[in-house]
Amino acid sequence: MEPLAAIGLASNILQFVEFTHKLVSTTHRLYQHGSRLEFLELESIAQGLRDRARAVTDGSRRIQSTEGANSEDQPLERLAADCIRITDELLAALDSLRCREPGNKWGSFYQALKTIWKADDIKALQDRVDRIGNALSHHLVITGQRAISEKLNRLTTENHRLEASRADEIRALKAELSSALLDLQQASHQHESLEAPMSLLLSVAEKEARYSFELSILSQLRFSGMDDRYETVSRAHKETFKWVFGTPGNTSVPLSSVSGWLASDRDVFWVSGKPGSGKSTLMKYISMHDRTKAALQTWAGGERVITASFFFWSAAKRHLQKSHEGLLRSLLYQILRQSPETIEHIYPEIARPQHHVLGGEAGTQRFQPLAIVPETVPGLLSMLRKACEGLASTGQRCCFFIDGLDEYEGRPIDMVELIRTLRTMPLVKLCIASRPWNEFEQSFGQDGCLKLYMQDLTRDDIRNYVNSVFQADKYYQALEKMEGNAGAELVNEIIEAAQGVFLWVILVVRSFQEGLMNGDRIVDLQARLRLLPRDLNEYFEKILLADVDEFYRPQAALMFAATLDACHQLPLMAYWFLQYEKPISNRQRELQPMTLEQMELRLDQTRKRLNACCKGLLEEHGPSDVSASDPRAYFEIQVDFLHRTVKDFLATPQTRAFLSSWNPAAFPSDASICYALLDLIKQTPVDEPCCRTTVKSHKSELPLSSYMEWLIPTFMNHCKTLNDTPDFKSDRLKAILNYFDETLNVMDSGCLLGHQYLETYFSYHCQGIFTSPWSSGKKLHSPIFLDLCARYGLHHYVVRKYEESKTSTSYRGPTYSGNRLLHMAVEGRHSLLVRHLIEREFQDRDVKHQGAGNRHSGERNPSDKPAVMNEKLIIWGDSLTVWTFFLATLYLDSTERTERLEPKVLRILRILLENGADLGATFPVVKELRGRLAHEVLRSILENHPEDLAALQQFLPQTQPKDDVEKGGWRRRISRTFEGLRRRRRPESIG
Repeated sequence: MEPLAAIGLASNILQFVEFTHKLVSTTHRLYQHGSRLEFLELESIAQGLRDRARAVTDGSRRIQSTEGANSEDQPLERLAADCIRITDELLAALDSLRCREPGNKWGSFYQALKTIWKADDIKALQDRVDRIGNALSHHLVITGQRAISEKLNRLTTENHRLEASRADEIRALKAELSSALLDLQQASHQHESLEAPMSLLLSVAEKEARYSFELSILSQLRFSGMDDRYETVSRAHKETFKWVFGTPGNTSVPLSSVSGWLASDRDVFWVSGKPGSGKSTLMKYISMHDRTKAALQTWAGGERVITASFFFWSAAKRHLQKSHEGLLRSLLYQILRQSPETIEHIYPEIARPQHHVLGGEAGTQRFQPLAIVPETVPGLLSMLRKACEGLASTGQRCCFFIDGLDEYEGRPIDMVELIRTLRTMPLVKLCIASRPWNEFEQSFGQDGCLKLYMQDLTRDDIRNYVNSVFQADKYYQALEKMEGNAGAELVNEIIEAAQGVFLWVILVVRSFQEGLMNGDRIVDLQARLRLLPRDLNEYFEKILLADVDEFYRPQAALMFAATLDACHQLPLMAYWFLQYEKPISNRQRELQPMTLEQMELRLDQTRKRLNACCKGLLEEHGPSDVSASDPRAYFEIQVDFLHRTVKDFLATPQTRAFLSSWNPAAFPSDASICYALLDLIKQTPVDEPCCRTTVKSHKSELPLSSYMEWLIPTFMNHCKTLNDTPDFKSDRLKAILNYFDETLNVMDSGCLLGHQYLETYFSYHCQGIFTSPWSSGKKLHSPIFLDLCARYGLHHYVVRKYEESKTSTSYRGPTYSGNRLLHMAVEGRHSLLVRHLIEREFQDRDVKHQGAGNRHSGERNPSDKPAVMNEKLIIWGDSLTVWTFFLATLYLDSTERTERLEPKVLRILRILLENGADLGATFPVVKELRGRLAHEVLRSILENHPEDLAALQQFLPQTQPKDDVEKGGWRRRISRTFEGLRRRRRPESIG
């Protein structure tokens, strides 16, 4: 039982104790005096006592049904049982004292009470109540305080992780809890009123429920990589961008209008400029500057202003880093973590008490279920509008800094429309940045006071940057002493040639520093400058063709290809292993963990090799607090492109073609990444075998398990690409996957990833949905890795392994379930694997028919439904088949979907229907669908889209099914019942 969830039950017992104290006291007074008023009080208290007893039992059953039995809960359960026994005893006595002579009600009761209730009985009841009260108080103070404190400590940790502004409140909550528990103990011992300490205890529970609710919302909004782009944008050089906030007394510096806009009531400002001109750096500079906050305070008239930023990143590997959904989730997260009380405006239900103890059915309620954050853009926009309205209702305002509108993955006009929608929200300002594309120019560039072009304002910034770098270069300083003013002329030439493109300047200065180290004179640098291309793409080509040493070109080609094709940014250490391509047969089978010293040496060597091969076009990024001696460096120091323009250049077909010519014998980049990740896993530094799952706060502990949730999907996605590559041999893919499976099993058996880590991980990512063999007691060795392969659609490997297990006489591996594999393939929407598995099932059936002398295997009758499709899956204690589970999830999606079904979904439906899917199947797992047949549900899914319905019409009955369930209401109920399905986490697709 969750500690604070148990408070609801405990508080009912406490009120039971208090009511019983009153009951005993009143009975005793009645025995002594026989007052009618005291009898009325006794009757009222007894009624309340019965309600409390019911609340206790119902609350205990509800908690056990949802969270399971727990030995630590047994003291509370025993106390609840004692309470029930006393209640039954008292109520039976009261029933026996009902008036038997209507004309003498009170006298009859008085005499009966004296007969039934002796003084010793009252004393015994008093002792029993005292024992319950003291035991409960002891349990709460001694055991409960520790458990509840642990829960609050976890709340503190989660608050810190999500950067929410509840640290002070949680500390105060801990103090209130300690005070309430001590007061309860004292009041129970001294038979004082428990009302005050109970009220405080319940207040603690309700606040904890509120804070947990808030942190749940924040956790759902936050996504991996949300801050990556912001963190990788270079901080402005100390001598640049001073013009943004004005330079008093210096009329030669052209002032931007940013500062004035921040303090004004105008709602949008547009920063534009050429590629590489420093737009993102300026946006980061403005968003974090103290003078920005001061100017916004002028706009807000002293009221609070919440700022939030989002930097689109077209080179990102994650969809959310370059989509409307990612923008809206990021803005909401930043607003609500700074102002968590605003969540109440979005979800008013958290303002209501989360549980009650005042009698009846309400007394059994537990904390309200956590809300689900919408996944769609309209839903997120509605949520953001409510947040802004909630802030505006108290005078608070918002300012959003949104960089890289041109890096949004969709159409520019859609980005323009979203900005227009954001402008309609109350008390919101937007500072936006993009390249000067026509759509943005037309929408945001019509007012010269509300825009700026970077290349027009950064001339002095470039001068300051170049001078600063040269002044810190000892070779340049020595040269300037010899050649005098020639250095100033060189700086002027750089400024003129740059044409406001800061990235070009950075590359040129780096090149010049190498020349200075080689003894170049000023005149040599000037000559080199005049030969350099002014266009960035031409400059990148020059770097590749002229600057990369021929010896390093094969490795450079591999590094560039891996960075382009990786579905997630790769750790720097992975680039060490990219250098050593060799087939699986030549690789070591045992684990070979490095020491931290070896890792530090390899990281340093990889940095040098990266620079030699890529000449600055690829750079490492990572947390500033990670050193090479920290195991986190093994994964958190990652490699990415210097700038978006670099990625765009390398991704062109022409560039990829000549990079391939540098290393024609190389493996496909996806295979190279898989090999590198395998070596990365096998050589990760480890301590002694342990059962740890995280090391973020312990530098000496195992780092690998913390990153398995990144490593495994990355590896599997690249295997999927290899699976779909016609030229890649399936034997090689089989060897890679077998090797990966063996490696994971070795690590899991040695407890190097934590106790039963792989079983937990694979069960979660395969949704833990298995067929009846898992609950029938039939022993399955380790089929779960193949389930994961089926979920990723690795049809070559899955079918081959499955066939081996069925046909090979020498096969000694695990027994695979075709039913479960089919389910994984359907849920992953892999139609080719679905067809292969059903074909395999028909083959098995035909072999049986032939053996029995039945019809020829070439004949196929769909009415002979393959068992693989219609066997029961055990789900949440109820049963569905692969077919009905698929239909149920599609129907759930159809309640929110307006567009047609995806082609791959239609293909799977057709395959299942062609091969005997049961149109008369039912849905026992959802009560609202009981009595509905599969063909009725399928028609409901298709009916709003005639094209989809026409594609599958031939399989449906000709008569229109009776619509015996009201649309809307039962759809909402099924949505709630299947909430877990809708929130299912599916493997990310490549790209």
